[in-house]
Amino acid sequence: ISVGSHLPSLTLNNSPITNNIAYEVAGGIYMKGYSGSAPPGGTIRIQNSTIAYNSAQIGGGIILDFTSLKANLVMTNTIIAKNSAVRITDCSLGTANIVSLSHNIVGDVTDCGITSGAGDRFNVDPQFADYPSGALHYYTLKSTSPAIDAGQMCLTTDQRNISRPLGSACDIGAYEYSTSGVAASLGASSWTKYRIGLFANASSPFVIYVVDEDGTPVNGAPVT
Repeated sequence: ISVGSHLPSLTLNNSPITNNIAYEVAGGIYMKGYSGSAPPGGTIRIQNSTIAYNSAQIGGGIILDFTSLKANLVMTNTIIAKNSAVRITDCSLGTANIVSLSHNIVGDVTDCGITSGAGDRFNVDPQFADYPSGALHYYTLKSTSPAIDAGQMCLTTDQRNISRPLGSACDIGAYEYSTSGVAASLGASSWTKYRIGLFANASSPFVIYVVDEDGTPVNGAPVT
């Protein structure tokens, strides 16, 4: 996502920003504001979203780049992690006017330019599942994830429209963890087109996901 120079507002609710590639700056989100005639006071609201597995040369996850006119940043119950870059791995947020930060997980806070708020967990692995699931290829949470039951005042549903909370509290990120039901559908999670000889090993795995009717992964389900 790239948002231009006049400091417009940006709102992300239950939004997974994942698996994007930028060849230069900001694989996930890039917002840039200039001095001059731009109206001040734009607001960036990011709630219960997941910004992960994006890559760029500079700023794998999210970069906010403002000069004399700064947008306000409100970020809650959001995961920024597992992004990759030569420089600025997960985020650079320090040029925004930080109004509120709470109950977020940031995998690498080195270049973010922020201090922790209530319930924030910095330099922590959110423990995503190894591969995405569902038709939209969203990243679920392992049962040991620190994001589970760690949110506060979350949105009432997750990215699949599943009600929150399902545990003692809502989960951080776009996905609400739940135990699986009966297998309902399957699909390809990861694949590469290639030809190999008989009994030869493929260079990358072919991964199948199986989910129940709510889109929760069903582990160990037979696939024939």
